[in-house]
Amino acid sequence: MRSYFSLVSVFRKAMKMDKPTEKSQKVKVALLGFIAIFFVMIPVAAGCGIFVNLITGSLSEVGKESIGIELILGFISLFTMVFALNVIFNEFYFSNDIEYLLPLPLRASQITGAKFTTAFLSENFMQFLLVLTSIIGFGLAYDMSFLQWITAIIGGFLLPVIPMVYCAIISLLLMSFTRIIKSRDTIRTMSVIVTFIILIALVLSLGSLRNLDFDNYINSVAEGKDAFAAIMRYIFPHIGFLIEAFAGGSVLGFLKYLGINILWIAVFLVLSELLYLRGMTGLNSAKVKESRKGYEKLLDKCKMKSVEKAYFSKEMKMLVRTPVYFSNCVAISFIWPIFLYVVVRVMNINYSLTELHNMYVENNSDFAVIMLIFVVGISIIMTAMNSLGSNAFSREGKNFSFIKYIPVSYKKQWNIKAAVSIVISTLSIYIYVLIFGIAIRIPVIHMLIYFVLTVLSCGIITYMGMLLDSMRPKLMWDDELSALRENNNTFFNMAVSILIAGVLCGGGALLHYMAGLEFVAIAAIILGVTVCLIIYFYIRSMTQGIKNVISLEEL
Repeated sequence: MRSYFSLVSVFRKAMKMDKPTEKSQKVKVALLGFIAIFFVMIPVAAGCGIFVNLITGSLSEVGKESIGIELILGFISLFTMVFALNVIFNEFYFSNDIEYLLPLPLRASQITGAKFTTAFLSENFMQFLLVLTSIIGFGLAYDMSFLQWITAIIGGFLLPVIPMVYCAIISLLLMSFTRIIKSRDTIRTMSVIVTFIILIALVLSLGSLRNLDFDNYINSVAEGKDAFAAIMRYIFPHIGFLIEAFAGGSVLGFLKYLGINILWIAVFLVLSELLYLRGMTGLNSAKVKESRKGYEKLLDKCKMKSVEKAYFSKEMKMLVRTPVYFSNCVAISFIWPIFLYVVVRVMNINYSLTELHNMYVENNSDFAVIMLIFVVGISIIMTAMNSLGSNAFSREGKNFSFIKYIPVSYKKQWNIKAAVSIVISTLSIYIYVLIFGIAIRIPVIHMLIYFVLTVLSCGIITYMGMLLDSMRPKLMWDDELSALRENNNTFFNMAVSILIAGVLCGGGALLHYMAGLEFVAIAAIILGVTVCLIIYFYIRSMTQGIKNVISLEEL
């Protein structure tokens, strides 16, 4: 146990970002943290708590008070699996500390157990906040006792254990085939495929909530037709024991909850002893084979290109060929329509293409303004989510010196990195807007407006993210996923992006519905604001941002 706790302590310290030393940077980080807390964390957490409180009060009429909290806990557990699989996979097998750990007199279960604990603690912060507010919402509607509150909080903290154990077991089983596959890239790609399979399963399960409103949902629960809850009880049986413990005040239920967590952890540790070192051995042999093969082909693929094309190609290849970057930065940019489909399905929005066309051209520009606001909002949010800008320098890691010593100006490198983010983000958004526009015959001039606003919105968030990342990039990381998930700049960029999206989209809606402005006037105002913002962030990038890069010390 002593070795285990020592490993956890070391891993936790390695994951932390360096604290700012200059007073101005401390102030900026504190301000960004304030924005992140009050514009991202608190609103989302409060929304979960309010939802659970309202639905608990409504379901109390049919004697099913716990269904609301069960629904939220099921969602959180599913999202835990989606986001934790790559984290666990990279922590176990692709972090740079593995080569130092394996020669030490440590058991496989000690290494995997310590890495699992580290991943659990880093992933559990935001999730526990959501669970806690959901429990508060339920408790206020259900009038829980003090013991029930304590049980709920302890159980809520442990909620991600089983979903993350599932991810750990999947990674152990998958990596046991490394001796057969003999390819690190193939193995990483397989982990990405598994992640998307889980994501698709999540989307399909969300589709079972079609026509969701309080009345329909209460009726379906009363009739025992709650498909989503039934699925969650099968996949995550520990949620039922937890609810039995704090909603029913059952000590036996809490013991069952602890017992099933301990059982799954034991299964995971036993499999670690059996499979972990076997997987690592196969991975190391695959690494040697690939390095020799890659070196032989390297010179054959070398071609002369212009500086701009070569640098742009280098950035693109790094994003596409690295499975972690591809899944977290590129692929995620193109799958947002899946979640939009879920929203449409849940809200039971059924319109033909002809009806949508008539609404767009005849409905007093309401639909056109909604479309305008949607395009701007999704462009801002998705560019922030893919983190292409806010990790532009952190992704370089130990190769950061490459930026400083190649004969290419900082300004040109900065703009090419920005161009990569803008191109990917714009394509991932406008391609769907274009398809939708053609399908319902949106006027060409409107489609051009949408395109310009998409490019400008993506550019604003890209340059702002790069400016944030240049202040304090995370250059010390053990694997590519750490550069993304353990980088506070991504979180800060998302917070400010939500604030910008709220001002632009909320302002546009108010101008239309309160001041009576039409599509063209609102588009002109948003266009003017976005042009001013991108000019501001571009100038700041070319001045302060480049100064930040120059002042950074290479590793």
